[in-house]
Amino acid sequence: IFRGEDKIPRDEEPFQLWRENGILKERIKEFGMKENFWGPVGGKGGPCGPSSEIYFDRGEKFGCKRKECGPNCPNCNRFFELWNLVFMEYQKNEDGTFEKLPQRNIDTGIGFERLVAVLQEKTSGYETDLFLPIYEKIKASSNLPFESLNPKVLRILSDHIRASTFLISEGVLPSNVERGYILRMLIRRCIRYAKLLRLKENWYTGAVKRMVEIYNRVYPEIRANEEKTITVIKNEEEKFRKTLEKGLKRIEVIVKMKAPLELKTSIFRPKIITGKEAFDLYQSYGFPIEMTKEIARENGLEVDEERFRGELKRHQEISRKGAVKKFGGGGEFSPKLHTATHLLHSALRKVLGKEVRQIGSDITTERLRFDFSFSRKLTETEIKKIEGLVNQKINENLNIQVEEMPLEEALRSGALAFFKEKYPPKVKVYTILNPKTGEIFSKEICAGPHVKRTRELGQFRIQKEESLGMGEKRIRAILI
Repeated sequence: IFRGEDKIPRDEEPFQLWRENGILKERIKEFGMKENFWGPVGGKGGPCGPSSEIYFDRGEKFGCKRKECGPNCPNCNRFFELWNLVFMEYQKNEDGTFEKLPQRNIDTGIGFERLVAVLQEKTSGYETDLFLPIYEKIKASSNLPFESLNPKVLRILSDHIRASTFLISEGVLPSNVERGYILRMLIRRCIRYAKLLRLKENWYTGAVKRMVEIYNRVYPEIRANEEKTITVIKNEEEKFRKTLEKGLKRIEVIVKMKAPLELKTSIFRPKIITGKEAFDLYQSYGFPIEMTKEIARENGLEVDEERFRGELKRHQEISRKGAVKKFGGGGEFSPKLHTATHLLHSALRKVLGKEVRQIGSDITTERLRFDFSFSRKLTETEIKKIEGLVNQKINENLNIQVEEMPLEEALRSGALAFFKEKYPPKVKVYTILNPKTGEIFSKEICAGPHVKRTRELGQFRIQKEESLGMGEKRIRAILI
């Protein structure tokens, strides 16, 4: 439990509760801020609080034999943390002072894999039968001698392949936004480490198959999506491999530029990779910011992430210059093509998956241009299916309804939203639905204007699909 420190008192209540529930006084250990006080994330300001942690005593044979040996012992692994309870009751201010939170909660975590490790008498989750077979499969794929392989890197690969398999099985695809970005980051980190370990071509195939063998009884969907998972990882690897080598050479040059010179020189070199340099690695070589930060740390450098975010935002604004100004703007504009854009967006998500997100659009009186996130080139079959679905909904003569409501209410109702920072407190929501069944095909926050019924559109035709860069596609279409 927390013993008290830095003007925060000892956490008395957990001590009393443990005693009331039969825990001997000598088995309740007290520690300070470093061991038993959580947060805030980032180390500046935010919610935080004392924690009470439950350790499993693995026995004297795992201990260091020292009299002071106990939880958090730096000399041995006898005590294994099983459960953590954080009592979120303080707000840490940026000046270092603390005040009580008006609303308090308990953040608790008990790891299933920690329980398995205890039951199987292992020192970590990576040694259990949930992980070890994947770890060994990846290890066997290396062209390096086993003794030279870094166990930490093998654990990272095992963890990321497992996480990627689950994500892809749930319909997530690599992209530059939201969950798709997390998946892309995981796969690309794997690709980088696979290169370091000189893993054989298609090493991930065996790892995914081993993962499926372990988990398919509990998660049958990973068996059903096994080939899809392998294909998605393969496509992402092929895409990233083309730029990885060049990107690594570029970051090597950047790192060397930041390295300290001999003391006799008077030239000062800052140990920071600038936001512009990090953005260049992201834009030109497909390096997620997390990968750049990781390589920077390995070389004793930091990344100016705040300015990277600024560069990214500026890039996005430039990309959106031709986008529809949903809350104002001039120029000639076609309500029919605007409605067609909503139908296209929904059709893309239904055919390709919900990871598709609008990143921009441009509508004139003659054509529409729609930019969206997607990890690969669309097939001819997919394009025909999307076009066919839009025309089907046009022929069904769906209703277009509009309702004005607060932004938060619109989001709760399931309306799609983009560029949220530009939305006013009150917004319009356009819903395209079947008037007979009430089935909704599309629902978006939008300022309009739109047509009343979809049959007013005529026929929808996709003219072209093209790539805008990593994970970004564009469709050009017309009404005839």
